[in-house]
Amino acid sequence: MPVNSTTIFVTWKPPKEKNRNGIIRGYHIHVQEMRDEGKGLLNEPMKFDVVDGLEYNVTGLQPDTKYSVQVAALTRKGDGDRSAPISVKTPGGVPIRPTVTLKILERDPTVSIELEWERPRQTYGEL
Repeated sequence: MPVNSTTIFVTWKPPKEKNRNGIIRGYHIHVQEMRDEGKGLLNEPMKFDVVDGLEYNVTGLQPDTKYSVQVAALTRKGDGDRSAPISVKTPGGVPIRPTVTLKILERDPTVSIELEWERPRQTYGEL
């Protein structure tokens, strides 16, 4: 569930007793960017370590971006099987600053200026 444009809140349940490979020592949350059309993943997955609890705020994500999220229990033997992937999209955020050009056309008797700007390279959603 998105919290804001760069953070999602992830919750999970522990695996059933019969599916555990020993004592659970924590969890790994695997987050990977998805292609816009939903087919395929991009970049390397990010891994977040959770020692205590069954919820976590994943931070440092990109605005207006779709992610695949999976959780795996961690035992002495390593990661268990990952959960089924869940997709979540962060909402749009504040666009980066546009390029601005300011020209002073006249100074006397009054100041006259010309102001131009270009669309930001990254808008993080609709403008």
